Order: sequence, then C-alpha cells, then structure tokens
Amino acid sequence: MALHRNLRRLLSSPRASSGTAVRVLLLLLVASALTLTFGRNHGLLQFRRRAPRRHHLLLSTPDDKSEPFRLVTIDNGNITDVKFVPLEHRREEQAWLFNTHIVRHPDPHRSDEYFVAQEVDDGQILRLKLVDDHDEIIDRPNRPRLEVVQAEFTKGASPAYALVTRDRKALLCAHYMSPRVSALQVEPLKRLSTLELPIPRHVESHPHQVVQHPRLANRFYVPDLGANKVHEIVLGEAGLAYRGSVDVDPSCVGPRHAVFDSKSDTFLLACQTSSSLLAIPVTKDGALSPSLAPAVSTLTDQILSSESQSQRADHYAVSAILLVPDQDLLFVANRQMNPLMTRTIPSPSSARPLPRDQSDTST
Repeated sequence: MALHRNLRRLLSSPRASSGTAVRVLLLLLVASALTLTFGRNHGLLQFRRRAPRRHHLLLSTPDDKSEPFRLVTIDNGNITDVKFVPLEHRREEQAWLFNTHIVRHPDPHRSDEYFVAQEVDDGQILRLKLVDDHDEIIDRPNRPRLEVVQAEFTKGASPAYALVTRDRKALLCAHYMSPRVSALQVEPLKRLSTLELPIPRHVESHPHQVVQHPRLANRFYVPDLGANKVHEIVLGEAGLAYRGSVDVDPSCVGPRHAVFDSKSDTFLLACQTSSSLLAIPVTKDGALSPSLAPAVSTLTDQILSSESQSQRADHYAVSAILLVPDQDLLFVANRQMNPLMTRTIPSPSSARPLPRDQSDTST
C-alpha cells in the first residue's frame, strides 16, 4: 500500500513528465504480473498437495474391431476407470482399423492429440483428437470420443511403430511388411519421404522400430526382425538416406526393439525370437561398431533348462525393452512371463567380430 501511495504522489506532482508516467505504469504492470504469477503458483502448489494425481492413458486394442481404443484413468498410481472410446466419423470403416502404436503430439498445447499407426497393407498415420461433449480435454472422463483430424498414407505396408523426433518437427515410422521407412512432417501431418532399404529379394524384411541417436539429431537406427539386421539411416533436408547396416549374430534372432544408452554409447538390442539382449558399441560419429558383446538371455534359468529353443520362441519371445538410465537398469518384457526381468546394462567391452555392411548407398 505504501508503494502505491508513493506512486500516486509521484504521478500527481506537477513536475512529473509523461516519461515518468510511462515508467511508473510499466513498473505497476510488472509488479502486478509478479503478484499474479506468485499467487497462481502458490495456489497451484496448494491444489496439487490436496488433490489426487490423475492421469489418462489412451490404449489401442487392435484385435477388437468394434472397440479399438480404451481410455484408462489412473488415480495415484491405481487404475480407477477403463472406458471404450469411439472413433467418430469412422464407425463404418473400423473393420479395417488395426491400431498398433500411439504417440502423443509433441506440442504441449496439443496434448489431447495423438498419432496412431495403422498396421494395414496400405499403411496410414492417423492424427486423432480426444474430446468430450464440450470439445476440450477432459479432466474426468464422461463421454470421451476420438475424432480424425488428419490421415496420411505412409507409402509402405503395415507401419508398426512411430517416433517423433526431438525437435518435434518430424515423425518416422517403420513398416513391418515392407522394407521401408517413412518420414512425415508433424505440423501439418504430411509425408516427406520414404526410404527403400536395400534388402535382397530372397530375404524377408520386417523393420519394427526407429531409434534416434541421443546426441546426433539426424542419425537413426532401425531393427529389422526379418533380415536380422540393424539399419542406419539419416534424415536431412532432402529426406531419408541409407548409411549402412550391421548383421546381427545368427545366435541372436529377430531384432525387434532397442534403446540407446548414452552413458556408454551402447545400442541395446532386444531380439524377439531368441529372447536375448545384445550390446552394440557405437562410434563417436554414430556408426554401429563391427563388434558385439555376447548375448544375454532375458529368460529365467528354469525356462532355459526346461524348454527347447523352439518352445521358448513360441511362448516367451521378447516384446518390449525399457531403459532406466539413472539406475543403469533395463526392464525387458517377455510374453507370458510375469514379472518383468531386470538386468544390469551389459558391457560391450568383451566384444567379438561382427559382419558389417559398409554401403553408403542413398536412395
């Protein structure tokens, strides 16, 4: 109050110039802004302490053609509600939908929008918006629904995975049923280029994921479950280009998912069919090293001793991998296994030779 009285006296003084008035007005605006900001932050912190933490998780159920999406409500870590979410304007077309991967829009102001890979022959990326009756993000689900904002063909068969680049400008997808990787512009959704991987005709190719280098923004890696390779590609102004590939050891079959350990510059590769984990060193320029650490099994000793290789491949194939960098731990999910297996990150120091395709062919 004393500050306001002094300012009023200053403004009413006959010696006060117009410049003085402007400076005082700016000072008042800044002071008010600081007061409002502090007040809002203080109220927000109080609210967060009193109210439970609620999150919403959008899930795809590709095998359920009638109800392909679920909205899961999580309160304080507990699932409290699961609801079917209809896809508006597409009910007559839901028979061909096969939603396999969902990624949230990178813009925090569009957190109610998602990119969904459609793993069908004529592959598409759908941009969907989650809305309620008031056409805004829902805090507590009532009658949520999904609307199609955009749809873009990827020029490949069965896009199985989508990755938004760290600069939030591009989306890359791998195609499980064709040796192709596509790059799409995020805003607006638009295909930029499609790269044909140099796979011999007699070799099956099932690219399954795209992993971005943690420091080299234009370098990406694509595990190929069918060809038993890891492809290296780059994204530039001219689109996607091929840099080479590494052949995975024959004893480690079906590279499916991977993560990048930036602490040790190691590419950690999960192989589906052999239920194993490979550690591939990466050079400073982002190339996969032609050496490889011995494979680490993701199965328990009991399973390894009681079942054959074919039985393990059928029942316990690797399905996902997650890295926790702060604790140097990997979480590896195998089908029909509970709980998840945790492993320390394997060291690539005991490397052995690995064939490498040095081709730098660009397409």
